[in-house]
Amino acid sequence: MVVSIFLYVALLAGGIYLAKRAEDTQKQRYVWLIVAILSVFVGIRGSSVGIDTPKYIENFGHIARGNAHLVFGAERTFVKIVQILQIFSKSPVFVFLVFAFITNGLILFRLWDFRKRISFVWAFIYFYACFYFFTFNIVRQMVAVAIVFWGTRFVQKEKYIPFLACVVAAFLFHQSALLGVLYLVFDFLQKDKWKRHKVLFLAFLCAGVLAGGFILLKATKYLHYFKNIRMNIGFLIPLKISFLALYVVAVKLISGHWGGKKIGDRYSYMNTFTVIYYGLGLFITLLGYFFTFMDRIGLYFSICGCLFMGHVAKRTKHPLLVRIIFAVIIGIPFVMDLVSGGQGQLPYKFFWQ
Repeated sequence: MVVSIFLYVALLAGGIYLAKRAEDTQKQRYVWLIVAILSVFVGIRGSSVGIDTPKYIENFGHIARGNAHLVFGAERTFVKIVQILQIFSKSPVFVFLVFAFITNGLILFRLWDFRKRISFVWAFIYFYACFYFFTFNIVRQMVAVAIVFWGTRFVQKEKYIPFLACVVAAFLFHQSALLGVLYLVFDFLQKDKWKRHKVLFLAFLCAGVLAGGFILLKATKYLHYFKNIRMNIGFLIPLKISFLALYVVAVKLISGHWGGKKIGDRYSYMNTFTVIYYGLGLFITLLGYFFTFMDRIGLYFSICGCLFMGHVAKRTKHPLLVRIIFAVIIGIPFVMDLVSGGQGQLPYKFFWQ
């Protein structure tokens, strides 16, 4: 157990070093190194590392033997994707490696898009502490989250069709990816974009309604999550929401503006993008305190917390205070999750062990 914890801490330290090098030199090769190291570590894990890993390996075996009909709980499109990958290799390690590279690559390079506006180091730290261990467990959904998150670059450029294509691609892995349409809804409600693109706004609104209808039709699959309400109140999410709210108030009081109201403010888009979507993710994650597994739905938006933390770290004039706050918001939960092995990441074993 101690060796496993040392490995994860060493991985974090190495990632911080490479992220710092990437930030200082502005060279992508260091980002590629981070992606490669994190992904290989996930890909070559043993069957006992990750709560859902044994089930995935079992399903990969069924698919490899031509018994795809024995796979339950996964989208048929996901099964087809695995079948395609198994043309190259039937080893579960190969499949895990591919999915790990997709997940880590898309998320980290999306963060890299904002390198001029955020502290890439702190964005990486938040990703590693709060999301990386999910890649050992909820593989399908993390791939879907990564595709949707990476696709937001098209929302930023008002290229909505390519973004919808990303949502569709993510849907092939996990049906909950349809929630990604909310990125478009909130984007159109900002800066009066709907006035300039009324037809598109109505089209996306209809798409949202249709997506909601589809989710309702599929709701019977998830109804058991809502049958038993549990009270498992923690301090972390309320603390993050409080910090987010304080940040909004502070920016409003100090600068006297918000969002894109001040033309030329290079932080205006970041304020809007990070706060709205990160806040949405946190509020959805609150459901996890009452309904089992529902906190995972918020991952599509809480991933923006990487941008928020990086943005605050970049903008602050009080770095010591920010580090103290981050130590509480990021450090304490990371240590608790690492020691408890919440995603089944402990003890770490290689596939050959």
